[in-house]
Amino acid sequence: MSLHLDVFQSMWAMECFDGRRANIADHLERIQAADFRGADVLVVPEASPFDGLWLDALHNTDLDLTLTASPVSTDSFEPVLELATRWLDRLRHVTVIPVLDTSDIEACAQTIQDWYTLARSAGVNLHIETHRGSATQNPSDVLALLQYIPDMRIAGDFSHFVVGQEWEPESLNPAVNSALATLLEHTGSLQGRVASAEQVQVPHHFPQHQEWVTAFKQLWFDGFSRWRERAADHSRMVFLCELGPTPYALTDQRGHELSDRWQEALQLKRWAEQVWLELDQQGKPALAAAVA
Repeated sequence: MSLHLDVFQSMWAMECFDGRRANIADHLERIQAADFRGADVLVVPEASPFDGLWLDALHNTDLDLTLTASPVSTDSFEPVLELATRWLDRLRHVTVIPVLDTSDIEACAQTIQDWYTLARSAGVNLHIETHRGSATQNPSDVLALLQYIPDMRIAGDFSHFVVGQEWEPESLNPAVNSALATLLEHTGSLQGRVASAEQVQVPHHFPQHQEWVTAFKQLWFDGFSRWRERAADHSRMVFLCELGPTPYALTDQRGHELSDRWQEALQLKRWAEQVWLELDQQGKPALAAAVA
């Protein structure tokens, strides 16, 4: 069976490097030179036209595309879908952070189901992201939504669970976390970021963060493995490197970031590709081999 991993880079993560906004064309050239397969553009209709500038510039590249949006209703989802249909030739999926009230979980699920109905009719794949401040901020709420929408595909950014639920590293192991195990069975894409129980994004190279680096590598190993078990031949999985600018990125007292997020994005890319290669070569190797 031929299955493929495609690593994407977040354009939101590229908006401000080294305290400045660089030329968009230069950023895209850097992304292509690093052999990323695609780019993710954050769609915020009420904000600046920055996302539109990214999309215009993407026309001059060979990069594939995902879109990320945070609709609050079906009405606010429709313009995102309309934009997505203009890019069907290179669009992999639309990622939605559902900013919905979960106090009525049935109504929340119905709205998401309506989004799926619209997306399918437009030929657009839809993934629902796990994210703080949304209907998917708690694992229990996502599990409840799956009861109503069993075919819901999850965009797994599990850094939000780690910090939001104050998980310990062992909680990222589906063997001991049954909720996570269920969610991985429904995960259609993964996002790359290392978090801790207190910070949503931590530098990779700090010694105190190494247990978290190891835990997230295990999570990606398990996520890739479970996706491969159910994927059709020739399917392609997206792994999105999404290391956000400040305030996601930790800074010193002068506001300078504590790590080089571009180099960390490249490191995430290498880690993901290494784990995938181990799965290609050995089927399901021991975790120690996959994350060495």
